[in-house]
Amino acid sequence: MRAVRGILLVGTLLAAMLLVNSVWAQHPGYEGIWKDDPVFPNHNFYIQHYEQGGSTIVVYTRDAFTFYSFLSNVTGGNTFNSLSMDSTQDRHIQITFSSVNQGTVTLTDNTQAPPQSSTFNIVRIFPAKPGDRPGIWKDATNVFNMYVQDYQVGSTVVIYTFDAAEFKAFLTDVTPAGLFNAVNLGDGAERLTVQFTGANSAIVNAAPSSSPTFSNTSANTFNYNISKVFYPTPLPIVAFSAAPRAGQAPLEVFFVDQSIGTKDSYLWDFGDGASSTDQNPDHTYTGVGNRNVTLTISNISGSASLTQNNFITVVAAGTPPTADFTAFPTVGTAPLNVSFTDTSTGSPTGWNWNFGDSGNPGDVQSTSQHPNHVFAAPGVYTVRLSVTNASGTNAVTCVNCVTVLSGGADLLVADFTAVPPVVGPAPLTVQFLDTSHGSPTSWAWNFGDSALPTDVQSTLQNPTHTYTSIGTYTVRLTVFKGGGSSMKVRVNMCAATAGSSTATMGYDGF
Repeated sequence: MRAVRGILLVGTLLAAMLLVNSVWAQHPGYEGIWKDDPVFPNHNFYIQHYEQGGSTIVVYTRDAFTFYSFLSNVTGGNTFNSLSMDSTQDRHIQITFSSVNQGTVTLTDNTQAPPQSSTFNIVRIFPAKPGDRPGIWKDATNVFNMYVQDYQVGSTVVIYTFDAAEFKAFLTDVTPAGLFNAVNLGDGAERLTVQFTGANSAIVNAAPSSSPTFSNTSANTFNYNISKVFYPTPLPIVAFSAAPRAGQAPLEVFFVDQSIGTKDSYLWDFGDGASSTDQNPDHTYTGVGNRNVTLTISNISGSASLTQNNFITVVAAGTPPTADFTAFPTVGTAPLNVSFTDTSTGSPTGWNWNFGDSGNPGDVQSTSQHPNHVFAAPGVYTVRLSVTNASGTNAVTCVNCVTVLSGGADLLVADFTAVPPVVGPAPLTVQFLDTSHGSPTSWAWNFGDSALPTDVQSTLQNPTHTYTSIGTYTVRLTVFKGGGSSMKVRVNMCAATAGSSTATMGYDGF
């Protein structure tokens, strides 16, 4: 009963918000009903996403009588932080989503002295689902307003109002013939019948428990022809590939749209002043340099864009080098002697190194091809290598590349590297090397292509892993010793390609 009553108030809130003619946004994918215990829940949440500011609304109840609503953005792709929308409630919520169906909640009640906090896990049991009927429906006189939402469990909820004076919610299945017939979720005294006659048209009959008084007397007929005036079409999820992505001028490049969702129009910006409205255009670059490419796709809800920086590289006759290097060790106690190995391609003839501990990132601390450098002070250092040849210059920066510790030799710090190549055509086999500090006794690896980032895919110290699907993968290593542990994450460390990337994304809500 809590979930049903939750839907009633949530529907009221959603209808009130949606009547301002907002549009749906590209979303993190967490929409629906969440609970801490699907059988005996103490905490119930309803989550939905909106275009306005890219915002997310969370409605929470503990006892199905007192509701709290929170409005904010999901940051970093998985964290929601907000104070209650009613300032008199003085409550705070934080939700960290570990997947689209799991998360951890911290609730803080600032009305208590001192403030009281509780943390618990939640799971999604009721995902929202798009369809043909969802949206805002109205009659020609704008007296009857109806909001429709479908759910994955098979049911449809309808919330209607006369003149926005009172909201009623109804929940049942729509028959194959398009008939919705239900009593309201409150006291069951009112009945609503909707015959959907098309994707955008329907006939409504409302039978209230008692005839209300409205300033517009047509409201008392309770029979309406209605049409859909708001389409909750999600914004497209933009993705694209190109081939070739590097070469000598003039360079002809073929672009392929790989976006997901409803797509009505396209606008490409090739980064050199040229553009195209084709879905899959080709473009010839005549100037030398790196080009940012942007694809903007529009539909009835608006537009979404993706910009890939330095996506196309055009060089003159003769090819400049591509900078790259490895370092070992990358973690240790001060003073730490690190050996750097140049792995650049394109036959560089000059090298400029900055090890991050000079005080000026523009300093040249070594011009050797394979230098050693002693880091005297504890800290985390970013290393930069610039290489040149007769055709040009290229640089690479390794952010937080070297960690120098002040602790003893037994301090446990996870770290790892991989034997090149870490980028290549699928299937791509990568050899990983544990370089952790503190002599760990066990290892837990996640290579980024499992169902969850917490999955343990190998317990070997130096495992080999094959990526069979095209994509970019974040690798995690957790090391253990005694009762302690340490984790290292390398974001987008490995990439399996096929000449171009393929997006495989799903959509399970508005």
